[in-house]
Amino acid sequence: MDLVTGGTGFIGSHLLYALLQKGRKVSALIRKGASKEQTQRIFSFYTNAPDYLISKINWIEGDILDYPLLEAVMQGAENVYHVAALVSFAPADKYKMLSANIQGTENIVNAALSEGIQKLIYLSSVAAIGTPSEENLFADENCKWMKTNKTSNYSYSKYYAELEVWRGIAEGLNAVMVNPSVVLGPGDWKKGSNALLRTVWENNKFYSDGSSSFVDVRDVVKIMILLADLDIAAERFILTSENISYYDFFCRAARIFNKPVPQIKAGSLLLSFAWRAEMLRSFLLCRKPLITKETTNSAQNRNHFSNEKIKKLLNFDFTPVDVTIQDVLKYVESQKRADKNYQPIEILLNARSVFYFITIRLIVFLPPAFISRK
Repeated sequence: MDLVTGGTGFIGSHLLYALLQKGRKVSALIRKGASKEQTQRIFSFYTNAPDYLISKINWIEGDILDYPLLEAVMQGAENVYHVAALVSFAPADKYKMLSANIQGTENIVNAALSEGIQKLIYLSSVAAIGTPSEENLFADENCKWMKTNKTSNYSYSKYYAELEVWRGIAEGLNAVMVNPSVVLGPGDWKKGSNALLRTVWENNKFYSDGSSSFVDVRDVVKIMILLADLDIAAERFILTSENISYYDFFCRAARIFNKPVPQIKAGSLLLSFAWRAEMLRSFLLCRKPLITKETTNSAQNRNHFSNEKIKKLLNFDFTPVDVTIQDVLKYVESQKRADKNYQPIEILLNARSVFYFITIRLIVFLPPAFISRK
């Protein structure tokens, strides 16, 4: 039996589907009150019988902060896939995220040691990877993470969660870690990394002078399962397909969506204005900010990661980013047909789109130093 935490999330749902396709018996931890809707929708993209597959999963209500429960659910488990994590760049979520990601992982490690599970596969992030010592070099698994004044709370939480796994390994735990880059794939594009693609669909005109690394969610879960079956431990692996600039990424998506490419580069001054304006808006409306200082810092970073280690081990060919983008669009179109209450994306209005519309209008009157045009 395989145990999956975070099974109702984007990556967790794909992992559950992949394990079921392998004929594995699966249990999944689900928080009290959490919905299985995302899992059902993702399953429905791949099969005409999503409900049947979901019924084959042994759903266990609980939380990774509940240590006695974890010991109980791991009894009889072979592999544990620890996917559950809180991802947030909102300052208000800092301590909640540190607790979930660090203490939650500590609990998973301790329970795995106590129950003698066969293998722990931990989903980390490239956020826990350090930067290379020289500019233009690719970061690899040996790059040491160091905190700076631009380090996000999420990065901090994933690094210290990894330390818990390393501590478990030192105490005899059989474990491996994967560090995916920005994960895209069939799934909701109203939240998570897929939201980058939705901005292109909504005719976003802006791009930042940064770059990132992208990977398909199906590659991530496929590799996690392969690593579970291999006689390999005490290692971590960067999972990424391509390193590309945000401008190139938006242009690729625009061509696939038949939308205009972005024309206005948002410089540091404009981004600084944006997160401060959003902070004020969120304060006045008593809502979480959609743009934060951490996300604007991330938008300006130039991150490049090497996938050579995992490619050499598995002889693995990653899915091209363009194919992933096409499949995200196919997923969205499939949800249109399935959802009778669906409203075309072009006419959806919410607080974020209204705020961005007003911000774009304000930018017209900003000094030229704030922006540059392609």
